[in-house]
Amino acid sequence: MEKESITKYKNEGWTLLNTRLGGQFGGSPLKYSDDDLKNIASNYSTRIDFKNGNSGAYQAAHYRNIIPDITKHMVKHSNMKYSYDDLKNTALKYNRKIDFKNNDPKMFEAARYRGILQDITQHMKK
Repeated sequence: MEKESITKYKNEGWTLLNTRLGGQFGGSPLKYSDDDLKNIASNYSTRIDFKNGNSGAYQAAHYRNIIPDITKHMVKHSNMKYSYDDLKNTALKYNRKIDFKNNDPKMFEAARYRGILQDITQHMKK
């Protein structure tokens, strides 16, 4: 059916965007293999450096859901500089998560990254 439509529109003088004849898969071949992505990631020490240094490879790895596997060697965020009490006391200043996130984004992200965000924001309104 696709081939018939392409022929019909071509005969009517339409400018076609199709690069294939019809009935075939579109898109381009994959630029990176999983091994390529692992090798590229090995050149970076943090995820943010990987993302900023080679966004195409990072996006490909993200799309394939292999980021956790190929970034195991990377240094974690510097979010550990805040103690649990620092994060909890900062969260207690706010009644809503959005206020916490907007006013203390680094601490909010540190709590989220460490998996304690739910715990320290239990007092907040939904």
